[in-house]
Amino acid sequence: MKTVLFVCTGNTCRSPMAKAVMDAQLRAHPRLAGRVQTNSAGLMVAYGGGGMTQNAQIALEELGVPFGRHSAKRFTCALADKADLILTMEAWQADEVAALCPGARGRTDTLGRYAGTSGDIRDPYGGPLSAYMASAKEIQEAVAKALARLEKER
Repeated sequence: MKTVLFVCTGNTCRSPMAKAVMDAQLRAHPRLAGRVQTNSAGLMVAYGGGGMTQNAQIALEELGVPFGRHSAKRFTCALADKADLILTMEAWQADEVAALCPGARGRTDTLGRYAGTSGDIRDPYGGPLSAYMASAKEIQEAVAKALARLEKER
């Protein structure tokens, strides 16, 4: 079983959206279904972090992506140690993961770079629904390409 850990800043929008999107795409992926599990965390999560933002939930609903309950959790090296692949939403987050957990350096990349789609996934936090929709669509495209890469690397 391969584990993919998505990391963003607060674990209330981008990384939980990426987890939900990958979970949904995995269910329809014949070669990877049941062979990849996902998790998400944030680098700046307050203890007792909140749930997914309402706009993130609405964006997922509009894209037809199911999601369950989510409670934000802080990134730790223990989470990193359990992950085969750590995908961040921005380059500075990948650098921070590597600085906090040097052993994770070779398993950490940005989602966009890993997928070959773009650079950073823009942070919609505090913005209008349209910003969340744009991020969710970027994530959806990048996750599809990341899964194709995971299948080739399998």
